[in-house]
Amino acid sequence: MTISEAVNGERRIPPASKIRAVSFPYVLPRDITLEPKAFLIDGFVGAAETSAWYGPPDGGKSTVVLDAACHVAAGTDYCGNRITQGSVLYIAVERGAVVRRRVLAWCRHQGETDIPLAVVSEMIDLRTGRIHTDRIIATAQAFAEAGGIPVVWIIIDTLNRALAGGDENSSKDMGAVIAAVDRIQRATGAHCSLIHHVPVDRTDRMRGHGSVLGAVDLTVRITRDNKIVMVEADKANDLVEKPRFAFRFETVELASDGETVTTAPVLVPCDVPIQPRRSKPGPKSRAEQVLRDAIFEALDTSGRDIHVRGGPRVRAVTARQVREQFTKRYVIEDDDAKKVADAKRKAFNRALEKLPNDFGASEHNGEQWIWRT
Repeated sequence: MTISEAVNGERRIPPASKIRAVSFPYVLPRDITLEPKAFLIDGFVGAAETSAWYGPPDGGKSTVVLDAACHVAAGTDYCGNRITQGSVLYIAVERGAVVRRRVLAWCRHQGETDIPLAVVSEMIDLRTGRIHTDRIIATAQAFAEAGGIPVVWIIIDTLNRALAGGDENSSKDMGAVIAAVDRIQRATGAHCSLIHHVPVDRTDRMRGHGSVLGAVDLTVRITRDNKIVMVEADKANDLVEKPRFAFRFETVELASDGETVTTAPVLVPCDVPIQPRRSKPGPKSRAEQVLRDAIFEALDTSGRDIHVRGGPRVRAVTARQVREQFTKRYVIEDDDAKKVADAKRKAFNRALEKLPNDFGASEHNGEQWIWRT
């Protein structure tokens, strides 16, 4: 800086062309050191990863995640699988009092007087800024320092509440939450889990935008049939055998004043015949894959909330808008523009006839609309 610039409080910023970029660090094959994959729950929940646990309302998903977390905090085997013990931070964005009762019930049922599991019962916003992300990181660090045990698992219950009014079908809103969770994971080194919902008429996938599925290392599907709760790993990076567990609920009495009894549920492993997994359908054609991407892009950029057939409001786009996105994405190498256009039209129509089950389509106001179910 020159004397003139210093006196006048000026600072000249060199043009971008003059700024030399700093390269990213990289590693060569000869420098890679292989280390065994670390787990919090052996063969199930990996250390320092991310996961999403999902299921229907009243299906037991929060109880399932809390039960696993309590085993990690206590250092006791989980359904015969070894545990890497550590502190657990449970962010109960909803029903904090219920979560605290369930922790107490687990401890009493297991005969534990104290475990390093902390419950935070606060509203958080991981979508619009970094304030709450930083507070979660600070809380994890303070908890680890206070107890002398590193925080190895951070659970956010639920994803919808952490969106703070955002749109589950928006790649922008969901992407912001994913970025916040990734930042928490990198700063703390803990496994980070999101508890999520399913659509009202489905139990085999998570509700909302598919970006969560692509971002996490593990997804766990939780279903309930009468008194049996099934816990099944769907997506599981690095796992050949995807674990499945069966539990039943048991009630623990916490307090009684002679008239009113306060209780909370715990999970008890049980043996039930586990049906073989259904074989997955064969790979989709390129046109079907492009159609799915085109629908997501159209919903994100042009989606509107409409009522379809007198049902609930859904986020939808016209088939014409989807076709526009499809045409941009579906690449055909040919010098004949007419042939290319005709081939794209036929490919779009064929793919549309095989519209995936998680999308709906119908006429509305004289035009065909497509929405995410």
